[in-house]
Amino acid sequence: MTEILDSLPYFDQEYEIPEIKSEVDRLIEKELANSTFAPPEPVENLRFKDDSVLNSEFERMDKGVEMSQLDMARYRLNVPKSKNKKEWIKAIENAYIQLEHQRIRATNLELLKAYGADAWNIYNQQMRELENYINRDLEFVKNNIIDINRQRKIEQIKAGNAIEGLELRTKEALDQLMQVQLAVELAKKQLSNKQ
Repeated sequence: MTEILDSLPYFDQEYEIPEIKSEVDRLIEKELANSTFAPPEPVENLRFKDDSVLNSEFERMDKGVEMSQLDMARYRLNVPKSKNKKEWIKAIENAYIQLEHQRIRATNLELLKAYGADAWNIYNQQMRELENYINRDLEFVKNNIIDINRQRKIEQIKAGNAIEGLELRTKEALDQLMQVQLAVELAKKQLSNKQ
């Protein structure tokens, strides 16, 4: 059974008694079984359901197979062992590719050195602003929760006092009713004794 919130948690003290709590929970469960209310179903996130790459990776992980290492062979500059012209042309093409790759990396490093610090500082400032916004929002929500709980407590104490007043009036009415019934019975006896 999920945790059930009682209606007047700030006022009802009887709910702490295990026998009463179990009886109340049983009655609530019975009522919920007859209820048509159903919480909304969670939205199913199926964006990756049909992705073959992800599915094959999940299968690999389920089987406990280690991920294959990145093949670094194409990044090596191996000198062909034979004097075959095609192999040498392929090796030279690979050397050009590796040289271009290194040139692009050097250019990227120069760009990072020139502009990276500014971009990083801007990013950090954006993150600080986002953190401040989230903290303000969190503080607002916390204050709302405190206000709501304070209002609930006030309303529940008022309702509890009203209930206590009604219970007292009911007891007084029952006492008066019993006194009237006793008086009626006494009057009946006195009448029957006189006759």
